This record gives sequence, structure tokens and C-alpha cells, in this order.
Amino acid sequence: MVRKESPWKTLEELIAEAKKSPGELTYGSAGPGTTPHFIGELVKLKTGTDLTHVPLGSESAAATAVLGGHVNVSFLTLGTTQSHLEAGTLRALAVASNRRLKDFPNVPTTVEKGFPELNLKIWVGFFAPVKTPAAITKKLADAINESLKDPEIVAKIEKSQALVENLGPEETAKFLASEERKWSEVARVAKIGQ
Repeated sequence: MVRKESPWKTLEELIAEAKKSPGELTYGSAGPGTTPHFIGELVKLKTGTDLTHVPLGSESAAATAVLGGHVNVSFLTLGTTQSHLEAGTLRALAVASNRRLKDFPNVPTTVEKGFPELNLKIWVGFFAPVKTPAAITKKLADAINESLKDPEIVAKIEKSQALVENLGPEETAKFLASEERKWSEVARVAKIGQ
């Protein structure tokens, strides 16, 4: 997200400016080690840019800092910014996803913009103890899968700007392994928690 007066209309323009002026552009986050901080560091890593991190204490404070021009950009959720987007005071350069959001169909995805590494998911998982019998795990997975076919449940999930995507147990294990690799690399490179 950038403020409406920002000179950058696209993600590519922001990245080009960040490459042209290393360290001069700032991004606000809720604070060290928060999701927006990790996302900012992932953006730096995957785009080859150098943005300066400004920890602000909360996501609302980060949004306010962008609105006030105190930071150039922030990686924020729609829960915090939807009213600003609708009012036109903030501009979304991209959605960190592989699918556009229903309420904001004109906002391109990071995947469309050529950054598949920035296809991010805030996810909810269901877990069972390691020694749960396969038959029970399958029964639970089938029940979850069936519930996510219910239009009422899907509508409630999508109302919160979330995307419904159900992975089975094997796909979830692969996804979790890839998430661990990705975020461990970000933490190591950015020295988060060290």
C-alpha cells in the first residue's frame, strides 16, 4: 500500500525506484518480527531492493504512517486498509496472491507482476496428533473438504477477503515445509531474531 499522492502507480514503479535509490525508501511495519516485517524483508530479498524498515508498533500505526507520508509503503491487510482503499486515500499496488480479490478486481497480483515468490498465504490449518490413525485423519480431511463446499461457509470466508483453498494432508505437509524454508531464509538473511 502507498498513499494516493505517491508517485508509484504500479509495483514495478516502486521496485524500480527502490533499485535506483537503495535504502532511501522506507516501509512501515507493526514492529520487529511481525508478519509485515517479514513480508517487507521477503520483498527486499526477492526483488533485489533495499528498503529501510521502520517499526511502528501496530498495523494501524503503519497505515497511518503511510497515509501521513512518514513512510513510503507498507505491507498491510485489508482488515486495516479496506476503508482507505475504498475512500481512495491509499492505493494498493498489488495483492500478494495468485488470485485477485473479488472486491478489488482491478488490483493485480504479485504473481501476475512476475513475482511468484511473493504469493503469500495467511493460512488456517487443522492438525491432529502424530499417531492419529490414517482412517481418522482421512475422515477429518473429508469433513473439512465437504464443509468448504458449502456456499454459506465459503461466502463468510470470502467476505473477510480470504481465499478458500483446501489442501489435503499430503499437500499441507509439503506446503508447511516450503513455508518453513522460505521464512527461515528471510529470518537468516534479515537477521530477524538474532
